[in-house]
Amino acid sequence: MKKLSSVILAVFAMVFLSSCGWFQSSSVTTDEGNWVKASTLNGPARYYAVSFTIGNYGYVATGRDMNNNPMGDVYRYDPSNDSWEQESSLPDNNTLYCGVGFAINGKGYVGTGTNGRQVYYSSFYQYDPTSNSWTQIADFPGTPRYRATAFAIGNVGYVTCGVDANGNYLKDMYAYNQSTGSWSQSIASPGDKRVGAAAFVYNNEGYLIGGTNSAGQGCTEFYKFNPTANKWYTLRQITNATDSSFDDAYTDITRTDGVAFVASDPYYGTAAFVTTGKSADNGAMDLNTWAYDFVNDVWQQRTAYERPTRYAAVAFSLNCTNGIMNGTVGYVGTGYAGSGNPFDNFDVFYPNQAYNAND
Repeated sequence: MKKLSSVILAVFAMVFLSSCGWFQSSSVTTDEGNWVKASTLNGPARYYAVSFTIGNYGYVATGRDMNNNPMGDVYRYDPSNDSWEQESSLPDNNTLYCGVGFAINGKGYVGTGTNGRQVYYSSFYQYDPTSNSWTQIADFPGTPRYRATAFAIGNVGYVTCGVDANGNYLKDMYAYNQSTGSWSQSIASPGDKRVGAAAFVYNNEGYLIGGTNSAGQGCTEFYKFNPTANKWYTLRQITNATDSSFDDAYTDITRTDGVAFVASDPYYGTAAFVTTGKSADNGAMDLNTWAYDFVNDVWQQRTAYERPTRYAAVAFSLNCTNGIMNGTVGYVGTGYAGSGNPFDNFDVFYPNQAYNAND
C-alpha cells in the first residue's frame, strides 16, 4: 500500500482531534481522490455487464465479451484480499447483456437485457450467496427492454427507462417487492425517456442521472425519487443552466453509459461520484470524475479515472478494509472503448487521498 502524503495525514489528524466527522473545506481541486489498481476480473473481459453489492462483496454478472457474445457468468470480489472468485452462473445457460442488477436484503437480482440476436428479456433472477444459487422470479411486467436503469431502496427494487425491441425509448418504472415476490407499476421517471442513465441511492432515496434521450441528446436533468412519498423531485441540472457561478464548470457531467457510486468524501462527508461513459452528442468518451454534494445540490470535479477511456463499465461501493481510510470506497471496472477488446481491469477510488500517478 502506498503512503499517505503529509497533507492527507494532516487532514486525518484534524478529523481525529475534532471528533466531528470529515474535515470540511471550500477549497476543492480536481486532483482530490486517487485511483489505485485493484485485481483484474477473474473471467473474460466484458462490457454492458451488471453489478451489485451483498455484504461487503461486489458482484459482476453477465455482459458482452470480445466477440460480442452475451454471457451469464458471475464473479464475486473480496476487498479483504483483493481477489475474485467465480460463482454460479445464471440458470439454464441464460446469457444476456445490457440488463440491470440490484441487491435487496442480502440477495442479488439480475434481469431484462438482450442476447444481441433480436431477443429482449423480461425474465428476472434472484441470487442467494449462502447457497450460491439462482432462482427465477416473477418476470418483469413492463415491455422487455435493454439499457434500462435500476436501483433498490429497502425491500424494493426499481427498474426504469431503457429501449424496447422496436427502438421505443421508455421511462415507465416498475417496483419489485421482495416481501411479496411481486412487481407493481410505480410512478414513471420524469423528464425525457432515456437509455444509458446511471442511478445511485443515498439516505433511502434514489437518484437518476445522465443518459441519452430519443432525439439522441444527452439528458441534463437530474432527479431524486422518494419511495415514501412515491414522488420524483427535480434537482439542479448537470449543465451550465443558470446565471449563477456554481454551475459554470458543468461542462461534462452529462454522459451516457457512465457509472455512479456512493463513497465517503473528505469534504462532503458522503458523496456520489460519476465517472467514465461517453457524450451522447459527439461520442467522445469521458474519464472526468464528479462528486455530488447531497446537502447543497452541487458538483465538484475530482481526479479523473486514470485508465483508458471507456463506456458501459460497472461500479460498486464497499467498505474500506485495508486501513487506508475509514469509510466507503468505489470500484470501477470492465467496459469498452469502442474498438478493440473490452476491459477486465478494476480500480478502487479513495476520495481521501491525493492523486498519485504511480499506483
